[in-house]
Amino acid sequence: MDVQTLIGEVAKRHNVLVDPKDPLFVAVTLNEILLEEHVRRIQEALDRAQRSAVAASQQQVDLARRSAAQLVTDGAKHSAEAVRTAGSALRAELGRLVQDLAGATLAAAAEVERLNRCSQWSAAIAVAAAAVAVMAAAALWLRGS
Repeated sequence: MDVQTLIGEVAKRHNVLVDPKDPLFVAVTLNEILLEEHVRRIQEALDRAQRSAVAASQQQVDLARRSAAQLVTDGAKHSAEAVRTAGSALRAELGRLVQDLAGATLAAAAEVERLNRCSQWSAAIAVAAAAVAVMAAAALWLRGS
């Protein structure tokens, strides 16, 4: 992820200049890490499902070699059920992962919003402090004149 591209896009869309060291990027990085972890988990689940389907298919091939035509038919029915079961298990696991990802994304978005408010307050305080400093300098200058 190119930070400068993100800074440019934020400036373009919101007319706000964000510093590369802004806490906002911490939340973005955390979100990116969480997304990568969830993608890794999904890939692992797909790999397990694929291995399970391959193993179930191999069992059915072995049964078909040892059995008559009726056993082949029964094996095909069993294989279809195993694939449905594996698909159902995968669907459930993917659903849980998607829910986890959605929760993590919402939490990251809330953190980004909180950090955005903090940065806005920090900017307002900095502006106020600068104004006080300018007024103090002007008062000192006027006294000296």
